[in-house]
Amino acid sequence: MYDLVCQRDEPVSRDQTASALGVTRRSAAFHLDRLAELGLLAVEFRRLTGRTGSGAGRPAKLYRRAYDEMAVSVPERRYALAGEVMAAAVERSLAAGQPIGEALRAVATDAGYAIGSAAPDLRTALRDHGFDPRDDPHGGLRLGNCPFHRLAARRTGIVCGLNLDLIRGIAAGLGDATGTAVLAPSRGHCCVRIGRAAAAPARPDPLTGTDAVHPCPGVRRRVSGEAGCSDSLPLDRLDTTKYPHMATRHRVISPDHRPLRGISHVLLSISVADPGAGWDGRTQP
Repeated sequence: MYDLVCQRDEPVSRDQTASALGVTRRSAAFHLDRLAELGLLAVEFRRLTGRTGSGAGRPAKLYRRAYDEMAVSVPERRYALAGEVMAAAVERSLAAGQPIGEALRAVATDAGYAIGSAAPDLRTALRDHGFDPRDDPHGGLRLGNCPFHRLAARRTGIVCGLNLDLIRGIAAGLGDATGTAVLAPSRGHCCVRIGRAAAAPARPDPLTGTDAVHPCPGVRRRVSGEAGCSDSLPLDRLDTTKYPHMATRHRVISPDHRPLRGISHVLLSISVADPGAGWDGRTQP
C-alpha cells in the first residue's frame, strides 16, 4: 500500500487504493491512516469532483508520500552523522587547503563537542547517538554498539578514528575529565573504550615500608605483583641528593649493561621485589 501511494504523482484516496489493491475500502482506510500516524504518509483534504457549494459533498481524504525522512535500524545506526562529518571535513579541506586527515579529526571533534555541550551527561549523549554505553567490569565504559558499523567494517582506520575523535569531543563538550577515550577494539563492542582512573587500595610501599605517597616526585606506579611494584619515572625529576636511597637503584643501563650518560629525560621501568636486597644491576631502559 505504501509503495502504491509512493508510485503515484498525485495523492490517492481510500477508494482508489482499495480498487487498485483489491481490498475493501474499510481495510484501505485503516492501513492508510496507520501509515499516516507513523509519519510515512501525509494527508490532505480536497474535493475530487471539482464541484463547490453546499451540495458538493464532503472533501475526500487523500494520501501522499511524506517529505520527511524516516529510517529504522536495529541495532541503531547513524550513517547520516558519519556522512555529515565526512562531507564537512572535505569542504573544510578544500576551502583551507588542510590535509583531509587533519580536517576530519577537527570536524569530528567539533561535532562531538556540540553534542556534548547540549547533553546532560556522558551516558545520555552516547546513548542518544547509538553507542549503547555499558559499565565495564574493569572500570569505565564499554560501548555496546557502533552506530557506523558497516562503514567501520569497510574503512576501519578512517571510521574508528572518526569515532574516537567524536567521543573525545563529546567528553570535552561536557567538561568530563574523569575518563579517557581510547581505541580498544573487541568483538561485539564499538572500537572505543572509555577508561576511568580508579584509586588502587592502600598497600605498603616496597621502597619505604609505608603507605605514604611515593618519596620520588614524578613516579607513576602500577602494581606488578604482591612481592613488589613497578615504577616509571622521568630521570630529570629524580633528586638523588634529596632521595639518596634511590641513587644506586635508578640507573640507566644499555643492553650490554654499560651505564649511559648525557641523557636528560628517560622513562625508566624498574621492578623492586625486596628493597633491602639492593639493585640487581639487570634493569634495562
